[in-house]
Amino acid sequence: MIGKYTDISKRNLLINKKRTILVSIGIILSVSLITAMATFLISVQKYNIEGIREYRDYHVLYKNINEKNKNVISKYGTIEKYCFYNEVGEYKLGHEMVQTISTDIDGIEVLGYKLVSGRLPKSSNEIVIDNNKYCSYGRDIEVGTDVTLMEEENEIQYTVVGIIEKKEWNGPIAVVFNDKNSQMGAIVKIKEDSRLRKNIDKLNEVLKKDNNSIEIEENDSLLSYLGASEYQNINSELYIVIIILISIVVISTIVMISNAFNITVTERLKEFGLLKAIGTTPSQIRTLVFIEATIIAFISIPIGIIIGYLGLKLVLILLKNSLISELAEVNIILNIKVILIVIIIGIVTVYLSALSSTIKAGRVSPLECINSSTVNIKRVPRGRIINKIFRIEGLLAFRNRKINRNRYYVTIVSMSLSIALFISISTSLTRLYGSMEEVIDPSSVYDMEIMSMDNSEDYSEIKEKLLKCKEVKDIKDIRFGAEVIGYVDEGKTLSYSTYEDRFSIDDNTLEAIPVEVILIDKSYESWIKTKIDNFSYGDLVKEKGVISLDVKCFDSVKGKYVSGYNNIHKGDNLYLSDITEVELQKNSDIGKGIVRNSLKKANIMYNMVCKLGRDTFISTSNGIIMIIPIENWKEIHLGETENIKLSTNTITSLGVKLKDNLNKEQLNIVRKSIKDEFGDRYYIDDFLEDKEYNNKRIMTVKIFSYSFILIITLISVLNIINTVSTNILLRKRELSSLRAIGTSFSSMRKMLLMEGMMYGIYSSIYGSLLGIILANFIVKQISNVFGVMNIFPIKEILIAVVVSTLLGIVSIIIPLNRLKKVSIIDGIKALD
Repeated sequence: MIGKYTDISKRNLLINKKRTILVSIGIILSVSLITAMATFLISVQKYNIEGIREYRDYHVLYKNINEKNKNVISKYGTIEKYCFYNEVGEYKLGHEMVQTISTDIDGIEVLGYKLVSGRLPKSSNEIVIDNNKYCSYGRDIEVGTDVTLMEEENEIQYTVVGIIEKKEWNGPIAVVFNDKNSQMGAIVKIKEDSRLRKNIDKLNEVLKKDNNSIEIEENDSLLSYLGASEYQNINSELYIVIIILISIVVISTIVMISNAFNITVTERLKEFGLLKAIGTTPSQIRTLVFIEATIIAFISIPIGIIIGYLGLKLVLILLKNSLISELAEVNIILNIKVILIVIIIGIVTVYLSALSSTIKAGRVSPLECINSSTVNIKRVPRGRIINKIFRIEGLLAFRNRKINRNRYYVTIVSMSLSIALFISISTSLTRLYGSMEEVIDPSSVYDMEIMSMDNSEDYSEIKEKLLKCKEVKDIKDIRFGAEVIGYVDEGKTLSYSTYEDRFSIDDNTLEAIPVEVILIDKSYESWIKTKIDNFSYGDLVKEKGVISLDVKCFDSVKGKYVSGYNNIHKGDNLYLSDITEVELQKNSDIGKGIVRNSLKKANIMYNMVCKLGRDTFISTSNGIIMIIPIENWKEIHLGETENIKLSTNTITSLGVKLKDNLNKEQLNIVRKSIKDEFGDRYYIDDFLEDKEYNNKRIMTVKIFSYSFILIITLISVLNIINTVSTNILLRKRELSSLRAIGTSFSSMRKMLLMEGMMYGIYSSIYGSLLGIILANFIVKQISNVFGVMNIFPIKEILIAVVVSTLLGIVSIIIPLNRLKKVSIIDGIKALD
């Protein structure tokens, strides 16, 4: 019996092979997109986890532990791996400050280092050195070399007995032999299972009970990828976004396949009526439709999985030079879990799509189907205004939406969902990479920054040499690094960037916030004019103005990235004080929120004149960054406080601006020559290289986002064309009757084109409203983690309105040519 059902289903699929192919293409597109998304995300996650493990293969680092903590760690059941270390101290070697520790081979490996040669120290005069290529010791270090470590006036002699290296450089370390009772720490790796987060919290709680002074540092970069980060909302929000994206693909596919099956069932109502008339049961008819859906699913889903996997690999290969290097190195692996999940999603999607059609097919009345008497005409509006404007053709188009009410609703709902999907996806993804492009571009001031390794170099010599280079356009002195305490009006700082206490000056209540100062001089005139309209350096000095750099930072309270440490804007006031951060913390009663009259009269008030755009990279500053003219800085009498290390004559680095007319090859040559000549004595920060990396980073996001939008759009276009064109074909009897009473084909074409335009306009309105709601929800989820700005999607709505209207018209034109070939008599009989 099943074999006979299958034969009938196969025959019907072959008869309607165009629609079968259309449905298959929709399933293949959706399955390939889900496969590519899931495979890419899992591959990137695995790549990042492996990369983090290479330089930090642990979950928690404990500092200042005691003997009780040590005993607990050594016997704790859920710990997979641990090691103890001693912090010996920080010493100077050449141009570098070296952190020295005492640990074993396990400790070295857990910290991400590798012993590349030699052995560990066995006596107090032996040392193992990090000989990373970025370290600048002023000499070559190898096994057997004698080195001298400096601590203020003290010199300690060591013999190098081993060399360690680390893939990612975060500052050099050295391992020494230590039998003294120095501060002890522990590095712990917990067994990775579903209870990882709970086990970490439980261990932390146990250790804190025995030691109130213990310091805990979790490896959040690794834990976040393992789904065990302390800030759980990062994981949950990202998962929500991924689920939303996959759900949108599934919904768009369900809508398209459902319409295709509904159309197929509607076309075959007479066939189903005849089958029921000769004794076929409703369940048998439903089985026929389900078998058709099963055949399509079993053919389309495997093809979609293969295309999704191969397509992703092909995209990465073709765009390897355009992508960021890390992404190009990702090894794309088709995970068995991904295959099973995609197969389940695909089958469920197809069966859900066919469900309503099977119910409809099982309920058909044999008599109505055979007589084709299912049309139930209700009272329709007269449309007097439409008649006056668009004549009889427009009136008929307007009335058809009421005469064919069900088909009209199905078509409008289908098109509206397609438009809503396009608007929501394109809005959320373009907002994401739009946020990434809002970067403070340092190359607008200079292309390279050159800084002395020990802050003691005289920059005049290197400045003179660089000015002789014909490719160099300009050199600016950079004065950067002063850290002071600033005060702003209450409510202008964010909760995580201010102190609990309040301060008063001139009867105003103020909040304190750390401020990092950048001093600029007259040479920055052109840069200021590009950033602030109708404003010059002289105006900045005259108005005692400051420019704030708004940076993206991590809010440890909310557990997400947010934009800015402050709510300071143009026109607000900023006070700078001679109170250091250390003094502030010592003298204030944190948590009591009292108001103290501690600000001195020597404080200088500044006027905020500009707040530059966001930096999408996480800032290491724990406050705000202010750009202040050097002339105004001279007016501040901050005394001899220790944290104010910046005077008006101190140059911390040089900013090099290269000529604008240099091609890429010339830029690379001059940048390389500068690095080769001065790289042994200076840190060289190449902003052009950073800019190139950022451009690749943004391009990568654009490529994948536009690919996603393209496939969603293709599914939507297929859905709209299939729905509208088939809706016209199903009205052959109605349209042939109009031709029989004398309606010309040109008048009928005009009527149908107006109807298609009406579909596009109505669906644009409903789809735009739904798309805005859905886009706001997705953007909100993304901004909960990344701080993406939510802007009204006017561009996306205009594109959707124009395209949907054109598609509505084009979808009408396609079946018109087919209807033209159908005779009036055959059309009235509703024969295909």
